[in-house]
Amino acid sequence: MQLPEGYVDVTIDQLSAALRSDHGATLLAVTRDGVSMANPSSDFRLLARDHAIVLADSLGDLEPIVAEGGVPYERAEGHASC
Repeated sequence: MQLPEGYVDVTIDQLSAALRSDHGATLLAVTRDGVSMANPSSDFRLLARDHAIVLADSLGDLEPIVAEGGVPYERAEGHASC
């Protein structure tokens, strides 16, 4: 998912807590400039260009990222991941 404004310039720990409490989502990794990072350090700060890879039952008002050509990435059955 593309990070909403409120999730930019926060630490991984803050993002994880917000995703879990606000959306029941679990943060799996962060992608920055095409490189996915699982388990970044707790002081890692998110940038506007970063994408969060999450697993959730529902995205609520969060938008999944879209692959080139405007096609959304596939979602796992029963789970919304982006």
